[in-house]
Amino acid sequence: MVSVMTQSASLLEAKAALRERMRAAVRAVSPEQWVQASSAVCAHVLTLPAYRDARVVMLYHPTSRELNLRGVAEACARTGRLVCLPRANWANGELQAARIASWGEGLTEPKRGIREPLPEAAVVPPREIDLVLVPGVSFDAVGGRVGRGAGFYDRFLRTVRAFKAGVALDEQVVEHVPMGEGDVRLDAVVTPTRVLVREA
Repeated sequence: MVSVMTQSASLLEAKAALRERMRAAVRAVSPEQWVQASSAVCAHVLTLPAYRDARVVMLYHPTSRELNLRGVAEACARTGRLVCLPRANWANGELQAARIASWGEGLTEPKRGIREPLPEAAVVPPREIDLVLVPGVSFDAVGGRVGRGAGFYDRFLRTVRAFKAGVALDEQVVEHVPMGEGDVRLDAVVTPTRVLVREA
């Protein structure tokens, strides 16, 4: 496992600079724009072949500065798809996917700004997940992603066979995202205006 500590100083600096730049861009987005962007992203996700073919979909519960995927969760409920959300183990730095029955219910109070499935929620084995929608700080058109820096998603994504799609504001997509050996490339990035699919 490649940890943050084993990444080069130049790579860490490049990621830190990009995170700072993206924080400023995200702060400039109004609450109304977040709602509109979330709705548009959900609509694009529902057109993905990977969504059409999926039986099990992994989403995330948003912080105040992340796109809200409620529209996808509700579409899954209408069509009989199983939905799971990430649950973090801060002691070992790992994520689990845990099932939820409906959006916004059966979740913890915010921990580090994030709501998660309750401890008693059933764990979904990674091999059973067909589509993962991934948050992040910044993305590029070839599947590059920079997250918050703890590496939870990179470690988890290496265990799944699922189609992996980042979701982002257009402002969060840049020409090049700095990537290290342990960083996992995504299969696509979905924004309010476009779907960027990485070529195989």
